[in-house]
Amino acid sequence: NGHTRTEHSRFLGTLEGPEAVRAFLTDNLTPFLWDKLFAAATFEGLRFPEHIHRGEDQVVAAIALSRARQVTSIPDALANYVVGTQSLTWGRVPDPQEYEDAARFLAEKLGPEWMAEPKNLSAFLVYRTLAMMILAQSAMRSEKDTADIVRSARRALSLPMLRATAQARPQLAAGAALLRTCPALYRKIYLRYVRSTYAIAD
Repeated sequence: NGHTRTEHSRFLGTLEGPEAVRAFLTDNLTPFLWDKLFAAATFEGLRFPEHIHRGEDQVVAAIALSRARQVTSIPDALANYVVGTQSLTWGRVPDPQEYEDAARFLAEKLGPEWMAEPKNLSAFLVYRTLAMMILAQSAMRSEKDTADIVRSARRALSLPMLRATAQARPQLAAGAALLRTCPALYRKIYLRYVRSTYAIAD
């Protein structure tokens, strides 16, 4: 409806590359590719996975950040992002398999050594929690029968994922727990949030 708002990452300042990846995966840096400037070297040999059409930009951004020496987050809003019900993000319910493929792609590119580090694995589990919440939210916005997709997202919310999220982002963990145990209430709260924040009706 033409309404605008200004947002920035929860974290502001400079991080070393490994710290930046963890901040990115735990939603302390915005989970987007398009609002960041990267050194060309961070994308050397890096390509988008063509078989993934949801979340592919996020995993590519995480991989690029892992190659950076330093990452600086600033409060200035330098890009415009338009929210619309017909966009790929807001107008399409993705296949749950796309999120599984994105997570597998990310883990493979970051490598087993990175994944074996406990604090990195915890950040990855938070990313997985967020992905399942986004999947469920996409289904809840749809006018189609998407109950199977919501069930799939809820089943995927494992206890290790919830524990890792509770340590890093307690509020997100509470939301994920509500989604897992009471999806009807979660949907009601979520759609109210979408209406008030983005002026998109359910």
